[in-house]
Amino acid sequence: MYAKGIKRKDFPGDESRLKPGMLVDYFIQQHFAKRRGPHYDFRIGDKNTNLFSWATNEHPTKIHEGERKPAARTNLHQHSYGSWEGMIPKGYGHGLVKSDTIGKALITRNTGKTISFSTADGKYPARYTLVNPGEKYGKGYWMMLRQKTPEDTGIEKTHYKTVDDPEKHLEQLTDKDIVQPKIDGALQYLSLHKNKVEMMSHRLSDVNKKPILHTERFFGHRPHIKIPRDLSRALILAEVYGTKNGKPIPQQDTSAILNSSLGKSIKDQKDKGIQLQAMLFDVARYKGKDIKFDLPYSERRKILEKVLATLKSKQFHLPDEHKGTEAKKVWEDIKSNKHHQTNEGLIVYPEKGIPTKLKHMPEQDVHIRNFFEGEGRYKGKGVGGFEYSHTPDGPIVGKVGTGLSDELRKLMHDDPKAFIDRIARVHSQGQLPSGALRAPALINLHEG
Repeated sequence: MYAKGIKRKDFPGDESRLKPGMLVDYFIQQHFAKRRGPHYDFRIGDKNTNLFSWATNEHPTKIHEGERKPAARTNLHQHSYGSWEGMIPKGYGHGLVKSDTIGKALITRNTGKTISFSTADGKYPARYTLVNPGEKYGKGYWMMLRQKTPEDTGIEKTHYKTVDDPEKHLEQLTDKDIVQPKIDGALQYLSLHKNKVEMMSHRLSDVNKKPILHTERFFGHRPHIKIPRDLSRALILAEVYGTKNGKPIPQQDTSAILNSSLGKSIKDQKDKGIQLQAMLFDVARYKGKDIKFDLPYSERRKILEKVLATLKSKQFHLPDEHKGTEAKKVWEDIKSNKHHQTNEGLIVYPEKGIPTKLKHMPEQDVHIRNFFEGEGRYKGKGVGGFEYSHTPDGPIVGKVGTGLSDELRKLMHDDPKAFIDRIARVHSQGQLPSGALRAPALINLHEG
């Protein structure tokens, strides 16, 4: 039976009901209309708002980044109509309707003249904006724009120094050294430009070779903040981690949130009471120049303080700082699991030069090569773990089956290609002559 839409004279046209942060449904239908001709109907909304609708000649997913196409505003429709298929009888919309695409979208901004949203049902969100240029272009005339996403930063990840005997290294520190607790999360770049803020991984997408964006996952929308001129185009290094009731969650759980689809990530954060946080710990680019470690850390810290003041958000903070001569007390708190933020270790910042990591548990990176099946409650639902090598193309030398959260096991089971060749950080009891690690356990997946 044909599900009638709400007639134009009855709908209020109040697109402001699509508010930033709303996770809604979107539908694309093929409409072989007798009068208008074949086209696509794009509809977005939920059961409370009903479906705001636009007619386009081109399939929205076929619009390239940076392109805009005409989109004629049409009637508000009932939510149930979005998945309907059938023949509309004579009259408004007469013709065959076929369901094409059903998905989730996150409303990221709504100014009244523009409605921005990101697709939320896939791992890599596509960003769109519906633009209303005004009545002078004709009643109901809009444009659909597919937004460009950031290009590769071109910055290579810097590897910090490590030492074999952390406690001996602590003895050599002075008040000129700055010591910070090492929070182990996901390395991200915070990009600032004009009025836009992006949170993105150093790792590039296999789909478009651009940085993997976590902006919508982190903020729940896309913030627009006036950025001071000297901070525009700045890239800030951030460690992103999840908290619940003010305490950090296991890093495997943070990985699951960052690696799941946008819609699932936002739902899980809400349902589980998880808040993503970002510790801003260093500067990668400032005033158009890549920042090297020869710029004194005290100067880099001042830049971070200005960024924090600009963002004005409780999601961001700077690292706790201690003088080098105070490091032993912090180290003992971390080793005995008494520190309020971490049990990983310390980072030592000299005034100039590359920082040093001090870890109380041996860690190393391995390359994920294959997965093995889960057993018991994981059978058919999650992986048992992964096989690893020490180099990208080296021989497989062992397996890791512990340290994986249930959510991460499921993600790896459902989409193994998204994890093959990723770098995993593990800790172990040492390395055997064969190259295998003794009792390895996953700490986290590298985002960078």
